[in-house]
Amino acid sequence: RPPAPSLARPAFRARPTSLFVDTMSAADIEAVRKAVQAVDVPSEAKALFLSDLSGTGGVLLSAALTDAQRKAANELRSASEAVAAADAELATCKEALAEAEKQAEETSVAADEAKAKVTTLNKAAKEADAEHKAAERDGTAQAKYWAQLREEHEKASAICDGSLKLLCEGGWIDEDVKAASVQAVESLLSDIGVEKVLAAAAPAALGTAPDLRKPFDTMVVEGVTECVAGKVNELKMKIDEDSSAERLAKAELLGLWAIAACSMDDAGKAGEAEVEASASNKRAHADEGIARKRLKTLTTRSTALATSKATCEEAADMIEEATAAVERLKAAPPPAAEEAPIAAAAEDEVEEAPMAAAAEDEVEEAPIAAAAEDEVEEAPMAAAVEDEVEEAPVAMEVEAS
Repeated sequence: RPPAPSLARPAFRARPTSLFVDTMSAADIEAVRKAVQAVDVPSEAKALFLSDLSGTGGVLLSAALTDAQRKAANELRSASEAVAAADAELATCKEALAEAEKQAEETSVAADEAKAKVTTLNKAAKEADAEHKAAERDGTAQAKYWAQLREEHEKASAICDGSLKLLCEGGWIDEDVKAASVQAVESLLSDIGVEKVLAAAAPAALGTAPDLRKPFDTMVVEGVTECVAGKVNELKMKIDEDSSAERLAKAELLGLWAIAACSMDDAGKAGEAEVEASASNKRAHADEGIARKRLKTLTTRSTALATSKATCEEAADMIEEATAAVERLKAAPPPAAEEAPIAAAAEDEVEEAPMAAAAEDEVEEAPIAAAAEDEVEEAPMAAAVEDEVEEAPVAMEVEAS
């Protein structure tokens, strides 16, 4: 009985150039391998797919790829819808940002204009107030003069029509009344500034009863009456002449006050408008910042969704390519018996079932040892060779398990 075959794995051997290997292009194998790694199935199933493409593994792989292709299509459709929605939302956000930028610019211009208007109106209000106060100071002095003029006229008129008339007619009832009247006329003559002779003779002449007056006394009384009446008329003429100027000055002063008040009111309203414009400008810039931040967020999200969509497209293309490759590989002629090492090599590459690979190595070495024995052994050793061949199915059963 020949020695047992070695369990050591043989050195790397080039794959036999059979019709099956010639049909299985390297690109198809690589496409299938990539798809198998991508599908969501257990590792044992992936090993089965690669080891039996022309048999049950190929059928199961086609079904798995069909299911994966359906899932990829659904994921791609969902990703496309998400990208479309994100792009629409991004476009809307860009429009909102453009509107916010426009509002921010307009409110900035309005705020600047309001500020400039406030400055101008405040200056005008200060100038109007200064002019009104200057006119008021000047009008106060003039008003005092006019008030004094009217007071003098009233005093002269009262003495002329009262005390002087009483003394000229001799209508006093007692000495006290006469003395008070004489004193009032004497004071008025002093204010008027009559001649000293007339002022000195007036008290005695006015204090003498009309029927007791001498020609000199009568002349003095007439002179006093003429001076007082003349002063009254003079004051009346001045008042009449200045009345129009006084009314004009008062009207002008009232107008300046109105101008100053209106200017101050306009400045106050402009200040309120400036506050509102400034607040609107701040709100507009805040809205612009929010819109800009949202645009950045949506842009990042849109980019991520586009990347996800591209990944889904790549996955769908990979599965579609693998499906076509599997169909081509399934249509190829089945591999010969001696090409079993190719399946084992495929399983080694995916590294999913190391124990199954070890069992296959033992199966591979059995026919090789038998072939070596056929070359060196004679016919009597045929029985021994048959025994070794009978053991090979047992190893195949181990591999299947």
